[in-house]
Amino acid sequence: MGKILNIFFALIVCVATLTSCSNKECFNNQNTIPLAGFYSMQSKSQITVDSLTVYGIGAKGDANLLDNRSASSLYMPMPISGNSASFVFHYNANAINDIALNDTLTINYDSYPKFVSNECGAIYQYDITDFTCTHHLIDSVALPTMEFNNIDIEVIQIYFRTN
Repeated sequence: MGKILNIFFALIVCVATLTSCSNKECFNNQNTIPLAGFYSMQSKSQITVDSLTVYGIGAKGDANLLDNRSASSLYMPMPISGNSASFVFHYNANAINDIALNDTLTINYDSYPKFVSNECGAIYQYDITDFTCTHHLIDSVALPTMEFNNIDIEVIQIYFRTN
């Protein structure tokens, strides 16, 4: 009987320890990476863009965020060490697979650490100061908020010409 009580007590201590350390704001999104959604300019509804390649200019190795894949949204990481990030959108579909049709989105921002809580520590807050975009197949860009942090919400809305 004593062995069962010891196991039961150990189980209660483990459960209490795990639940006492949980803080929902820590588990939403551990990184401050803005989410961009893709929309049709004509219908204003979310769309999936087919055969899309997206990469960051000046990112380590200019790594592809998307490599000739379909997507309706995309996380677009911003470096904390700078104040600007540029992303190239290349369309791989046969009729529009031409670098002359590439679009570039540049976002300028200020970033700073923001204390959240003792459990979570600090996160980076970004305040967007302005942005520019070429308009080959991207019609326009909207930012519902000019600031973002680790809360996992759509921060950038990219409207494509779909005619």
